[in-house]
Amino acid sequence: EGITTGAENDLQRATDLAYRMVSMWGMSDKVGPIAIRRVANPFLGGMTTSVDTSPDLLREIDEEVKRIITEQYDKAKAIIEKYKEPLRAVVKKLLENETITCDEFVEVFKLYGVELKDKCKKEELFDKDKKSEENKELKSEEVKEEVA
Repeated sequence: EGITTGAENDLQRATDLAYRMVSMWGMSDKVGPIAIRRVANPFLGGMTTSVDTSPDLLREIDEEVKRIITEQYDKAKAIIEKYKEPLRAVVKKLLENETITCDEFVEVFKLYGVELKDKCKKEELFDKDKKSEENKELKSEEVKEEVA
């Protein structure tokens, strides 16, 4: 089964993210820690790459982006294949009821022998958010102390 046109937006977003990882955030071992400047060009329909970027580097960036997208696509396919039966059961349940709860989702997977970490408890989610806020406040205080 191939990629459907419905996945076009997902692929575009994934490609944009991979491009930024490689060309702006230095997250590629092959390309290295660089940041390619992009400038607006209204005549070419938006953003273009800086003129001081070599064609060889652009080709290398394109190859890295393709490698990242292909690896992650293959990884996603493998996950879907591994959990095909419980996912089909979830789809069937969704077609019958339109919605399912988190607990129902976890239960379907459990029927197929797959234990999912139970993230359905609202208290746990709230505690996680609260801890995240507390960590932000602590880091903010640390920064204030360093500046002072």
